[in-house]
Amino acid sequence: MEIGSRLDYPGSLHHVMGRGAGGEHIFDTEADRVSFLSRLDLIAPAMGFKSYAWALMPNHFHLLLEVGDQGLFRIMHRLLTGFSVSYNKRHQRKGHVFMARFKSILVSRDEYLLELIRYIHLNPLRAGIVRSIEELDDYPWTGHRAMIHGNDRVWHRTEEVLNAFATEIHDGKRAYLEFLSAGIRKRDSMVLESGNLRIGKNGIVQTIGTESDQRRYDYAGMILGSLGFAADQSKLLNRRRRKTRDRAEEHELIEALAARVCLHFSVNPARLTSSSKGGDLSSVRRVIAQLLTEVGISRADISRRLNITYSGVTRLMESKMSIRETVILNEIKANYFSSKAL
Repeated sequence: MEIGSRLDYPGSLHHVMGRGAGGEHIFDTEADRVSFLSRLDLIAPAMGFKSYAWALMPNHFHLLLEVGDQGLFRIMHRLLTGFSVSYNKRHQRKGHVFMARFKSILVSRDEYLLELIRYIHLNPLRAGIVRSIEELDDYPWTGHRAMIHGNDRVWHRTEEVLNAFATEIHDGKRAYLEFLSAGIRKRDSMVLESGNLRIGKNGIVQTIGTESDQRRYDYAGMILGSLGFAADQSKLLNRRRRKTRDRAEEHELIEALAARVCLHFSVNPARLTSSSKGGDLSSVRRVIAQLLTEVGISRADISRRLNITYSGVTRLMESKMSIRETVILNEIKANYFSSKAL
C-alpha cells in the first residue's frame, strides 16, 4: 500500500485505484464483490468518507472518495486488509491479494468531479462487460445503478451528484444520463488515471516525462487539476510541513496529560492501550479524551493514543461524566493548564 499521502487532508477528493497482484482477477465471483462493498459499508461510519462514484472490474477497482479526519491511508488500509483476509479465507489461498500499493490522485473538484464520475461509471461499458447504457442501468457492480434506481449505501452520495446537475432529482437523473451518454464515444485522457501534475522538490511539474523513481521518492503525490489548483495544494502542503515540526511538542503534551490522569486514578499508563475496560480504565480514557480535545488534539490522535477506534473516542466524548471524573478533570485543568499557560 501507498505510504500515507502527503496530499491528504479532510475534505480532499481522491481517485483511488487498486489492482490484483500480478494482474490477477479479484472480483470474479459475486461473493468477492459483495465482500468488498460490505467492507465499505462496515468501515464508513467510523472512517467518515464519502464516495461519488465506484466500479468493480474483474482485476481492479475505482473509488472516487472524499476523505474525513481519518485520512485516505487509514481508510484504504482498513478496506484492503479486511477484504484480503476474507478473500484468502474464501479461496483457501495465501499471500498478497492486491499489488503493493493502491494508487491515488488528488482531484480538483470544480474541474474534474463530474468527468471522473462519468469515467468510472462507464468502465464496465467500455470494457464490454455490458453492451449499452440500458444494461449498465441494471448492472450492480458500479455506482451507476444507484444513481438511477436509488441507493441504500450511506457512503455513496448519489443525491449530491444528481444535485450537481439539477435541483430536482428527476431532472438531475435525466441530465446525468445525457452527460453519461455523451461520454461513451469520447476518448478519455490517461490523466484521469495518472494525473497531469505533480508537486515535487523543485516545484510543480507535468506528469509526462517524469521518471518512475522520481515519482516515488521526490514527489508529494499526483494531482488532477489546473496549475492554480496545484499551486494552492503546494502552499497547503508547505503549511502542513511547518506544522509537523511541532508534532514532537504535541506528543509530549499528550503523554503529560495522560500521565496526570492516570496518576489521579492510580492506573498504570501502560494499561491505556490494552483491550481491557475493567476498573477505572473507562473513566481514565473519558477524562483523557476530554482534556486532549480541549487543548486541540484531534480525535484521530486521541484514538491512536488510547488504542481505540475513532467512533470509540466519539462515544467517550458523548457519554456522561461521573462526579468523580468531573472533579478530576477540573482539578487537572486548574493546576496543569494554568502552570503551563495553556
